[in-house]
Amino acid sequence: MRKFDMTLPRQATAQRRAFVLLVVGVLVLGACASSSGVDAHSGDGLVVDETNGRNATANENPAEGKDSQRSPPISSPLEELLGVVDSASEGRAIMEVGHIAQQNLIAACMAEQGFTYLPLEILMPPDPAAQSTVPLDTRAYAERYGFGIAAGHGHISEESRPLDPNDELLAEMSAAGRAAWRIALEGDPQSAEEWANWEMRGCWGKAMLATGSVMQANDEWASFRTELERFMMSIYDDPQVLALDAEWASCMIDAGQPGLNRPGFFGVNLTLRDEWFNNGLMNAEPSDPRVLAFADREIAAAVADWDCREALNYEVEFRAIQVALHAQFVETHRAELEGWALLQAENREAIQENAGLTVPLG
Repeated sequence: MRKFDMTLPRQATAQRRAFVLLVVGVLVLGACASSSGVDAHSGDGLVVDETNGRNATANENPAEGKDSQRSPPISSPLEELLGVVDSASEGRAIMEVGHIAQQNLIAACMAEQGFTYLPLEILMPPDPAAQSTVPLDTRAYAERYGFGIAAGHGHISEESRPLDPNDELLAEMSAAGRAAWRIALEGDPQSAEEWANWEMRGCWGKAMLATGSVMQANDEWASFRTELERFMMSIYDDPQVLALDAEWASCMIDAGQPGLNRPGFFGVNLTLRDEWFNNGLMNAEPSDPRVLAFADREIAAAVADWDCREALNYEVEFRAIQVALHAQFVETHRAELEGWALLQAENREAIQENAGLTVPLG
């Protein structure tokens, strides 16, 4: 049974990806915030972009020192065209609406074929802010919790995972009935060409298409979507960003944290998360010496990351590079971007309608 897990994937390639998801639907990304200064934003087609910025609230006091690093007030023409969501909570709401829309579409599609399908609950990590005794994105948080990994902030426990309501239905079916049900849900593609055709992926694939979460290879917008994704990822390989990251890495070495090549959630934070999961520490007791040693290392890395970013004015420098690159892309692709933004607005309306939302979200 396919489950929709909103936790962040842990592939090594994610360390250098901006995680640009270009649709509003079931976004396979947990809205996250950490002391490394990353908020996951999702919006009308531009969705998630790691900005490396620490977002300050409107009533923060600039005189509060290291714990009040402010997000640079530089607007991006690309973000203005496509839209971004300004808070993790709004991003989570959008993900939930997209998930409900997909589940409703799957249930209707299955019913048309004579099958009962019970929609799945969304699986999304808890809000780390609600699990912390100090504010996120502060040096105080880094000093106490590191990135929140060993502390379990934002982790989904096995106990909290929702049960699949269809398991009971399937248990009462014959083997042939279960096979037919699964084929209706997921399709039965036999070749690479069929796997690439979402229409061949059953009700689930059709729901993904209907909500704009995926595109067929021959869709008129597929090539532009790929180009936009490639551009957003390329920002983190821009020579200016690589030079800035090299300065950060040098600062980290001076702080006793070698072997790290970039800050942010998809840098040092994700490197440590990979280590945590790959070594099976998530299943260990909090008093396990390995967990305690990891927590000490995590805190040291998070504090050094915080201090190095502040010393380099990293967020401001990165944002200036990012916005300049955004402007160049808009200058070259304005017509396509305006058309893409219109398509995403239409998708959003369809998603909200399929989710049964009577009042538009946002």
